[in-house]
Amino acid sequence: MGRLLLVAALLAGCLPEEATDPGAAGGDVAPRADAAADATALDPDASSPDARLADAGPDASPDAAPGDAAVDAAFVPVVDFVCPGGPLCAGPGQPELRAGAAALPFSDLGFERPLPAYLRAESCNELQPEGRCGVLTADALRNCGTDRLCPGDEGYEAPDEDGTEGDLAPDGTPLYDYFRDCGYDHLCPDDAGYPGPDEGEGNGRFDGLWLAGFNTNRAAYGVRDHAWARTVALQQGGTIVTITALDAVGLFHDQVEAIREEARALLAVEAPEVELGFILVSSTHSHEVPDTMGQWGGEVQGSVPSKTGVVPRYLAHLRAQAARSIADAVLDLRPARLVVGEAHTGMEGLIRDSRPPIVVDDTLGVAQLIGPMGETIATLVNWGNHPESLGSNNNLITSDFAGALRQALEEGLPAEGDAPPVPAYGGVCVFVQGMVGGLMTPLGVPVRGPDGSLLPEPSFARNDAIGHRLARMAAEALAGAEDVEAPALGAAAGTYLLPAQNQTLRLAYLIGLFDRSLYEYDPDRAIGPGNLPKVKTQAAIVTLGPLTLYSVPGELFPEVAVGGYDGSRSFGHPVVPDDPLAPDLAAAPPPPYLHDTMPGRFRWVVGLGLDELGYMVPPYDFKVDPTLPYLREAEGDHYEETNSIGPEIVPCTVAVLNALATALAP
Repeated sequence: MGRLLLVAALLAGCLPEEATDPGAAGGDVAPRADAAADATALDPDASSPDARLADAGPDASPDAAPGDAAVDAAFVPVVDFVCPGGPLCAGPGQPELRAGAAALPFSDLGFERPLPAYLRAESCNELQPEGRCGVLTADALRNCGTDRLCPGDEGYEAPDEDGTEGDLAPDGTPLYDYFRDCGYDHLCPDDAGYPGPDEGEGNGRFDGLWLAGFNTNRAAYGVRDHAWARTVALQQGGTIVTITALDAVGLFHDQVEAIREEARALLAVEAPEVELGFILVSSTHSHEVPDTMGQWGGEVQGSVPSKTGVVPRYLAHLRAQAARSIADAVLDLRPARLVVGEAHTGMEGLIRDSRPPIVVDDTLGVAQLIGPMGETIATLVNWGNHPESLGSNNNLITSDFAGALRQALEEGLPAEGDAPPVPAYGGVCVFVQGMVGGLMTPLGVPVRGPDGSLLPEPSFARNDAIGHRLARMAAEALAGAEDVEAPALGAAAGTYLLPAQNQTLRLAYLIGLFDRSLYEYDPDRAIGPGNLPKVKTQAAIVTLGPLTLYSVPGELFPEVAVGGYDGSRSFGHPVVPDDPLAPDLAAAPPPPYLHDTMPGRFRWVVGLGLDELGYMVPPYDFKVDPTLPYLREAEGDHYEETNSIGPEIVPCTVAVLNALATALAP
């Protein structure tokens, strides 16, 4: 217990200070780490029974500046799953392509909500209740009673007559006044239509949901549009691959393994003849959905996330719905054909790169799977940008611009002004997040509606305009898409260990703020060189004819995949500012870049695929503060390093992906 308290004290004293609103800072405030359960064996999706974990190199000192990370000679990438040809996809079977799809919401469960009067901000979107929004006010956790005055405050006369000042919950904790303890239906005994007590009512605890992505203490007030689990299943011969995208800020690899296990259990009962091959799970990284990682806790004093923001019943429901969507998509398999296309969005009105060098991959990839009667089974869209257009003052659960994009492609859009209509394709639309590192954001970008008017920020009108514009570009790409004849399906995955070099994230793992398994360290020895905890992660490639999806376990900087140091992807902006602290492009790596080494003609990065280990910063520009590495941002623009597991994530992931590409080569 003494060691735990010491670690907790170190964590409280060393976490970065709360950043300004991402409209200026450009993204998340707290460290992007990882979470899940204890899983010591490799999932069959990831490995054969005797597969081994690759070790990502030496235990570099966490206190030293990382410099140019390179893959250690001891790091041997291990390919632990390959299809076709692996044990779960051995038989050639029928040559035709089959596809299925399913979509299920997981924000469809009740929760208690905060009183708007206790929300701090007044700069709110048009749907926010009573003109109040954002995080809880400073006095929300003082337990001063309904008059909000405690002894010593100006105007304080006496304790509140209703007994709310200083009262305690049944477990002895403060009974805060910022919510009504009415349960999941929001109805208390004195309310009209009260049906009787429901779950969570009268227990003295806030049974709400804490939103992820910006600050602690941001409680959900309601649901504007749901967070979803959306899955596409693909089959060719003995190979079945599923691709799932979750409206989550991030999901740790342990949780991905749990979803796989639940999906397999469902199919073992409902379709025991099915041999499910590889399951790819990724997150859209929406900043307007409940915390699935742990770092955006509520009822937190100050800016330090001293308690997890994950609500277990929400995470369990997410896992169940994700698993159900995988099973349903497999049960929906039918003959299909593939069309693939792409568009280029540019930056204007959509995206900005908030960290130099300015490199934006504006490729909008689109693929459609069409059934035997000409029906749309699924539409997949790949593009890289933070779904955070509603900003830090929104309290309504929403999938952000990804939701508007998906709905438009499924249900259609009318023509507006010069903007063409979008056909109602039907089926299930899946938004596959791309490269968001660097940091890609819609915040601070002027966005105009179809009539040319500038839309207010924040607003759902602005959010929807972004999604609808992307939908129109996707529809245009589909109109000229390539019809692929007899596309071949393949998949490969590699599991590997990475040292937790980031001290902040490491401490969060050790004290349980982030619920994640650690490997290859001695908990009874001092943490340091030679004894750094490691995390298990995974990268994968899925190929379907000319289309390649390759997953990375975090938020990849676009330049790692596409280069662009020459200004070819800066859209007229200076690649780097005239500043001595700007990145030294002379040290930037030459080609080939990841896109150059991956198979296929249409290459999609699946960001936050199979894990969330934070920002994947190019090693040449990975800099940490020399006195407080990872705990304090280095001079210049190096916020992302404080939210990255360490400099080895990029070279090790690149090495694994190149090994997977070799394994899939004909």
